[in-house]
Amino acid sequence: KGASEILLGQCTEILRDPSRDLTTTSLTPENDETIKSLINNYASRSLRTIGIVYRDFEQWPPKNLRCAEGNRNEIVFEDAFKQMTFIGMVGIQDPLREGVPKAVRDCQRAGVV
Repeated sequence: KGASEILLGQCTEILRDPSRDLTTTSLTPENDETIKSLINNYASRSLRTIGIVYRDFEQWPPKNLRCAEGNRNEIVFEDAFKQMTFIGMVGIQDPLREGVPKAVRDCQRAGVV
């Protein structure tokens, strides 16, 4: 899970119709544009998007991926974070934390842009 646009960039497949079953299909440029449009739609409503992706491995640790130094059961994240399958996305409210609006105003008054 994570920032939708970053996760989407690492996906090559998408769930075909999760309301029916868990079969996947190739992520087409049309799918990609639809999801990006949804991300923008959520953002325009002040929602932060969280994408959900996965990747299956035949064995663990996977062949041809580097293991983390000192731990043969842990792999290097960057090696595994590709050829992902996009499951979906949610939009959440992420309200400003206490003190942030005042800090922004103070910075603006000080000339920080």
